[in-house]
Amino acid sequence: MRRIRWSPENGWRAFSTELIVVVLGVLIALGAEQIISGLRRQGEVSSLRSALHEELSDNLASYNYRFSEQACVANRLAELKALRARALAGETARAVGEIGRPPSASLRTSVWSARSSEVMDAMPLDKRLAYSYIYDELAFNFDLMNQEREPWRSLARFNGIRKLNDEDARTLSELIFRVETIDAALRFNAPDIQQRFAQMGIRPSERIRQLLGNDDGPLCNPLSR
Repeated sequence: MRRIRWSPENGWRAFSTELIVVVLGVLIALGAEQIISGLRRQGEVSSLRSALHEELSDNLASYNYRFSEQACVANRLAELKALRARALAGETARAVGEIGRPPSASLRTSVWSARSSEVMDAMPLDKRLAYSYIYDELAFNFDLMNQEREPWRSLARFNGIRKLNDEDARTLSELIFRVETIDAALRFNAPDIQQRFAQMGIRPSERIRQLLGNDDGPLCNPLSR
């Protein structure tokens, strides 16, 4: 049996040169593809962060809206406590005006809910954690705002009341406790949330602030005259 030896037509040196050129071409193509893919991914990260900042800016304005009349909340609670104290002391206790409630707005999470895990993975870890934390905190505190609506609505039964009996005073005590507990939690969390937003360079949306306007409810009006 005769052994056949293969030899390139133009010699091994020319063959090696052509092979190197082909390999380099493949490597360059792969590298270019990686670069283009990386640039595309970074563009997606930038677009996501821009959308998140816009959504969080709106949410910050909505969050601040709850605290726009915090002084009125404190005054109203003091008036309700005084009303209860007079009733428990057997004195005439009456509320001429409406009690009202703190203003509130909704939390937006459309962008955060639609985020892609691949795009999030391309984001630096500290940024991912910062967004996750602030959305978690906002969800928790907006839930507190939703919870406080019910006791404030229940307080409306005392709007314009002329005289409180013992049962009324006990009911008022329970509602004041519930309102105060939630309000204290909201106030306790507020500084940390504001600091987180400041660290992320996010300011409240002026558009949402103007859209919400100033609450013209009865909360800031004196309860008794």
